Amino acid sequence: MAFAPHRLVDVQKIDADIYFVSWYKIYGPHMASLYAKNRVFEGLQGPNHDFVPNDCVYKYELGCQNYESFGGFVGMLPYFKYLATEDKALLEVKTLKEMKKIKVTRDDIVKAYKKIVELESLFLGKLYPYLRS
Repeated sequence: MAFAPHRLVDVQKIDADIYFVSWYKIYGPHMASLYAKNRVFEGLQGPNHDFVPNDCVYKYELGCQNYESFGGFVGMLPYFKYLATEDKALLEVKTLKEMKKIKVTRDDIVKAYKKIVELESLFLGKLYPYLRS
């Protein structure tokens, strides 16, 4: 989880059985995501009510959706696209209607994370020598 804000995590490449992401610790919205391979997910007992089938994703969704956080989550799209393209017009996106027009590809996310690494390297290039001294 602490790695995710700084480097792109590819759950298929690392062959993760389960992976949790706390989005609020990365980009702000107070929500999380769970990735699990089907064979693992099917064997887990969810904490939801007895009448919710254990064979669906709702077994982990307790209560109502946090729609305010969804708004913040969707706001990450122009942010990633901006990092990938440096198109300053993306900083002016304000409405959901505008956000829906933004197409973010896997390639955009890879480029965005490369930009994050580049920006962090500027800071870390000064921090590491100081910490070693």
